[in-house]
Amino acid sequence: MKKVKFINEEQAEIIYRRLPKPSKFIFAIGIETGLRISDILRLKWRDVENPMTVYIGRTKEIRPFKLSDWLYNELISYVDDENLDRHIFISPRKRYQAINRTTYHRHIKKALEGLNFDCSAHSSRKFYFWQEKNFS
Repeated sequence: MKKVKFINEEQAEIIYRRLPKPSKFIFAIGIETGLRISDILRLKWRDVENPMTVYIGRTKEIRPFKLSDWLYNELISYVDDENLDRHIFISPRKRYQAINRTTYHRHIKKALEGLNFDCSAHSSRKFYFWQEKNFS
């Protein structure tokens, strides 16, 4: 099994700037909440509140997560649909389905082109816990 890479603040900022808009928000939510990619991709517009209440699939619990004012406002401005039951991050090809993790991984890999470090979808979760540990 491949070991997931840690990223630092500078690397996280570089990746964020290089990602396309929907993946940019997925990455930012991962960094701010520590949610697993599967839980982020499952989010719907009705979940966008501050604090955001999320069903955690792996532990089968419901937990609140505080978003920064910046990320909350960005998500609100990203709304393109009044249907609150739609996924936030929809597939460009199948607009009734959520983007899948393979597409997100592809966006991450493309953002890393030409850089001398590695990252994965799980790296944002590790970054979150590193921040919590070092800045709490």
